[in-house]
Amino acid sequence: MTQIAVCSPEQEQVRKAVLAQRTHLRRVLEHHEQERAAVARRLLELAGELLCLADSRDPAASGQRAELLHELSAQAARLHPPRLGDGGIATALERLADGVGRRELRPVSVAVEAGAGGLSPDVALALYRTVEDALAATHGPLQVRLRRLASGWLRLVVVVGAAGVSGHVVRAERLALARARVALLGGTLEVRTPRAGGLLLYAEIPVAD
Repeated sequence: MTQIAVCSPEQEQVRKAVLAQRTHLRRVLEHHEQERAAVARRLLELAGELLCLADSRDPAASGQRAELLHELSAQAARLHPPRLGDGGIATALERLADGVGRRELRPVSVAVEAGAGGLSPDVALALYRTVEDALAATHGPLQVRLRRLASGWLRLVVVVGAAGVSGHVVRAERLALARARVALLGGTLEVRTPRAGGLLLYAEIPVAD
C-alpha cells in the first residue's frame, strides 16, 4: 500500500514561503527584462531619427540632433549608469535627477554627504537603481539624501512631495523592486506617510569596510 507523505504545518509554511519568494523573484526578473526591452526599442528609434537628420540642412535640425543625443545618452545610462565604478554615486545621481527633471518637468534634488562616496560597484549600482525605482514609482517633487552613519551603514532617504504639493505612489511594482534591491544588500526599506503629507522612503544598508 502506497503511503502519501504529509507535510507538517511548519514544513508547509516553509514551502509556501519558498514558492512566494520564487514568484516574487520571477516577477522582478520579468519586469527587469521588460524595462530593458523598452530601452532597446527607444535606442533604435533614436538612432533612426538621428540618421534622418544627419544630412538635413534645416537650421532647426541642429537643435533637434542635440536633443536626440541628450536623450540617447540618458537611455544608455538606464542600461548602465555612468561613473559608478569609480564610486561616483553623487555624480551619477545628479545626472539622473537632471535627466528626470528635464523629461518630466519634475523637481528632483540630490544631496550626498562626502562620507557616502567610495562605495563598491555593486552597492553603488544598487543604490542608483533604488533611486531610479523610487522616481518611477512615485509622482511629485522628490528629494534624495544619502549619508553614511557612524555605524558604517548607509542611510538613503527619499522625500516625495513638498509644501502644498502631495506625493503618491503611481507604480507599486517599482516600489517592490526597490525594496527587493535593498533587501539583497542586507538592508531594509520602509515607506512612511508623514503627518505633513507626501511620502518618505527610508532605507538603511550595511556597507563592508
